[in-house]
Amino acid sequence: MDVTLPATGPTPTSLVHRFRVNGIEFPAGITEVITAKPLAIEPPLRGSNLVDANGCCGATPHTRAIQTFDGIRWNAQRYAIDWVQKDASGAIFSGSPLLNTSYYLYSQPVYAVANGVVTSVLDGRPDNTPPIPDQTLTNYNAGELVTGNHVILKIARGVYSLYAHLRPGTIRVRLGQKVKAGAILALSGNSGNSTAPHLHFQLMSANKPLVANGIPYVFKRFTLEGQLTDPLEQFYEHNKGTFSTERSQRTNELPMTGDVVSFAP
Repeated sequence: MDVTLPATGPTPTSLVHRFRVNGIEFPAGITEVITAKPLAIEPPLRGSNLVDANGCCGATPHTRAIQTFDGIRWNAQRYAIDWVQKDASGAIFSGSPLLNTSYYLYSQPVYAVANGVVTSVLDGRPDNTPPIPDQTLTNYNAGELVTGNHVILKIARGVYSLYAHLRPGTIRVRLGQKVKAGAILALSGNSGNSTAPHLHFQLMSANKPLVANGIPYVFKRFTLEGQLTDPLEQFYEHNKGTFSTERSQRTNELPMTGDVVSFAP
C-alpha cells in the first residue's frame, strides 16, 4: 500500500491495518514509520528527457519485486528505477528496434552517485538483442547474472548503490577501488534481464542485488520536464507517448514513475 500525506503537517509514527469482516472490525499488523531523512545523492545519468520507468509508486514491477531466499523475504528493488531516454515525441529509439544502437540511452556514461568503494563488479556478459532478455538465466544463476554487467558501490554504512545492465567491456573501475561522486563507472547497455537498453539503479542494504532491502533516497536537484501519460505501456511496448506540460525545478526529491526529468552536467 502507498500512503499519501499532506506536504505540511506531522508524519505518523505508525500505520495500523484494520479489517472489517461480517460487521466486526479488528486491528491487524502495525507498520512502524521510519522518520529519518532519505539519503540525498547525485544522479547516475546526465542529460534531458530521462524517464523514470518502473519506479515508485504503485504496483510497478520494482515496488512489488519480493524475492524469497532461505525462507526470508527481501525487496531490494523497492525504490529502483529503470532509466530510459525519449525524444520529443516520446519514443525511446530511432531506427530498428532490434538494434541496441537505436536506443537513445545505449552507451551513455553512468556516474557514481556518491563517494564510495567498489564492492562488486561483473563484466563480460553480452548485450541482448531487443526485446529478448538473457536466455541463459535460470533460477540457479539469477542471483549472480540477473543484473548483467554491473557495478556496486558501498556509499555509506549499510548502503550500497547498484548500476545494472551495463555495456560489456566499458566498466572503468575495479574491485576495492575508491571513487568520487560524479566519476564515470561504465557505459549503459542491455545485458542481463533486460529487454531494451536502460540503466537499472537502486540503493540497497547489502552487497547483493536481490538478497537485500531497498533503501529510499532523493536526488539533490533535477528539473521535472513533464510526465508520461502511460509510462508502463510505453516502456514495455516501445510506443510513442505524450508528455504533460509541467516543468519545475526540484530539490531533494525522488521522481515518480513516468516522470520525465533532466539532470544537469
